[in-house]
Amino acid sequence: MLGGVGATLLLVFALESAIDRRAEDRARAETFRVGGVLRSQMEQDLTATILLQKGLAAQFATNPEMTPADFEAFARDLMVGARHVRNLGFSRGTVIADVYPRSGNAAAIGTDYRTLADQWPAIERAIASRSSLLTGPVKLIQGGIGLIGRTPVFRSPPSGPPGSGEFLGIVSVVISLDSLWTRLNLAQIEENQRIALRGVDGQGAGGSVFYGDPSLFAGDAVLLGVVLPGGTWQLAIAPKPGALPPELLAARWLGIAAALLAGLAAFLLVRYVEQGRRARRRVAESEERFRDFAESSADWFWETGPDHRFVWMSVQAESVIGRPVESVIGQRCVDFAGGDHSNQLWRRHLQELDARHAFRDFVFPADTARGRLWIRASGVPVMAPDGSFLGYRGSASDITERESERARLADALHQAEAANQAKNSFLAQMSHELRTPLNAIIGFAELISGQLLGPAANERYRAYAGDILASGRHLLSLVNDLLDIGRIESGQLRLQSEEVALPALVADAVSMITPSAEKAGLSLDVDVPDLPKLEADPRALMQILVNLLTNAVKFTPPGGKIRVAGKLEEAGSILLSVADTGVGIDPDDLARVLQPFEQGESTLVRTRGGAGLGLPIAKGLMQLHGGTLTIESWLGGGTIVTCRFPPSRIRRSRARLLAT
Repeated sequence: MLGGVGATLLLVFALESAIDRRAEDRARAETFRVGGVLRSQMEQDLTATILLQKGLAAQFATNPEMTPADFEAFARDLMVGARHVRNLGFSRGTVIADVYPRSGNAAAIGTDYRTLADQWPAIERAIASRSSLLTGPVKLIQGGIGLIGRTPVFRSPPSGPPGSGEFLGIVSVVISLDSLWTRLNLAQIEENQRIALRGVDGQGAGGSVFYGDPSLFAGDAVLLGVVLPGGTWQLAIAPKPGALPPELLAARWLGIAAALLAGLAAFLLVRYVEQGRRARRRVAESEERFRDFAESSADWFWETGPDHRFVWMSVQAESVIGRPVESVIGQRCVDFAGGDHSNQLWRRHLQELDARHAFRDFVFPADTARGRLWIRASGVPVMAPDGSFLGYRGSASDITERESERARLADALHQAEAANQAKNSFLAQMSHELRTPLNAIIGFAELISGQLLGPAANERYRAYAGDILASGRHLLSLVNDLLDIGRIESGQLRLQSEEVALPALVADAVSMITPSAEKAGLSLDVDVPDLPKLEADPRALMQILVNLLTNAVKFTPPGGKIRVAGKLEEAGSILLSVADTGVGIDPDDLARVLQPFEQGESTLVRTRGGAGLGLPIAKGLMQLHGGTLTIESWLGGGTIVTCRFPPSRIRRSRARLLAT
C-alpha cells in the first residue's frame, strides 16, 4: 500500500515537473519573439530619427555660413511628421550656434561641448571617426533626460573626397525617451516580460544600465544586441513568473487523476514523458529559429535550403512584394528580385553565400508587383548537428522610403553645390569685368589729381579728380573683397605660406592705419612681444589685420582707443587681438556680422556704410590657416576680435617657445 502511494506521488511529481518545464519552454520562445520585435522597432525608430540630422548635415556642409533664418526654415521642414524629436541643433566648431525649436531649448545655445565632461568624450570620438553617433541617455542642458544623435560636418574641398576637408561643426537631434518608450509599448510588454537596457553612449555590453533591473544581465535572460548609429545597446528580456496557462493547469489535474488509476499509471507516465521529450525538442528548434531571426532583426522572416532557394517566408512579406509568398518559394533571392547574375552587386553576394558567411544589411533593388522597391536583408548560415550546411535563415525589410529620401538629399546637395559654383563663377567674372575699367579710371584720376601733365585750368577739376580717385579706389577695394570672399567660400584660395615675423607684420599694418586713426582722433596702442615666427601667408595675415583695424577705426568715435596685442598661450597657440572702445555690437548680432554683407544695427554703423565683407574675409582666412576668429562685444562697450593660430603654424617646438 505504502509503495503504491509512493509510486503515485512520484508520478504526480514527475508530471508537474514536466508541465512546469513545458510552460517555461513556451514562455522563453515567446520571450525571443517579443524581444526580436522590440529590438527591430527600436532600431527602425532610432535610425529613422538619425536620418533627420543627416539631412541637416548635408544642408550645413553646402552652406557653412547658414543663417538662423535658414536653419529655422530647414529644421521646421525636417521635423514635420518626425517621431520622438525634441529639437534639432547645430554648432560652429564645438560651440552650439542654434536650436529649433528655441522654446524650452534656448538654454543650450552658446554651450561649448568641451565643457560637458560627461558628453565630450563621445563627441570627440564622433569627430575623430567622422561618423554619426547616438549618445546617452544624458542630462540635457535645457532640462530633462534624453538621447542625442550627433553627426560631425566637414567641408568638402574642390579636389578630394566629399567631407574630407576641415571640421565645420556638429548637427544634433535630441530624442525624447518618454516618447520612444511610449511608441515601443514598454508598459504593455512589461505586464508579462521583464526588460532592461544597457550601453550608455552606444557602448553595448560594456556600458552601464539605464533602464530596468541590472540583475537581469546576470541571470538567464535573453540578451539581444540593438544596432545604433556608431554603437550598440544590449537588451535583456525575461518572462515574468506567473500562473500556468489554463490548458496546462487542466493537464495537471488530469495527470493527477490519471495517476490515481493504478492500472494506468505506468502507461500514462511513459506516454507523457515521451510527449514532453518531443515538445522540448520542438521548442528547442523553435527557440533556435527565433534566436536567428532576432539576431538579424527585420520586418519579415525567410529561410532558404542548401541551394539558396526559398523554402519559407513569413506572410508579412506579402504586403511588401504584392503577391502571395507561395509564389516566391523555390526561387533564389536574385531571381525573386529580377537581378542580373553578372552584376557586381549580385556576383559578390552570391560568392558570400557560397562561402557560407553571415551577412548583414545587404541592400538591393527588387522589381515587384508594387514597382521597384529597395530591400535590406540580413541572414545567418544554419548548420546541422553533424556540421552539414542546411541553408540560411534571416530577415528583410522595405527601405524604399529611406533610399528615396537619401536620393532626394543627394540631389539637393548637388543642386546646392551647383548654385554655389555658379555664384562664385559670376563673382569672378564680374570682378574681372569691373577691375579692367576701374584701373583705367584710377590711373587717369591720379594723373589729373597729381597734375602730371601740367596744372589744371580750373582748380575744381583737380578736386573732382581727387573725388573720382577716392571713389574708384573704394570701388576697386569692394570688387577685390567680393573676389576674395568668393574664392574663400569655393575653396579656391590657396595660401602661399612662408616664415612670418608677427611683430614686424603688425608694425606694417599699424603704420598703414595710423593716418586714418589720427585723422579720426583715435589713439593706437601696440603690445606685441617677440613672438615665435609663424608658417603663414603674409598677404593673408596683412589683410586680416588691416580689415580688423579698419573696422576699429571706422566704428570708434573720436577720443577712443584701439589696442593691438599678442601673446603665446601655454598650450602653444598664438593669440592676436584687436580691441577698441567703439560703439560695440549687440550680442544677438555676433553670429550675423560674420556672414557676408551683414553689419550691426547701430546708428554709427549705418552712417559709416561698408559692404560687410571685412569680418567674413578675416574669418575665412583664419580658417584656411587652421585657426579661429572670435568676437566679444557689448553695445557701447567696445569690441575685441581675437585670432588664434594653432601650434602647428609655429615653426619652433613648444618646449623652446615656453622656455623663451
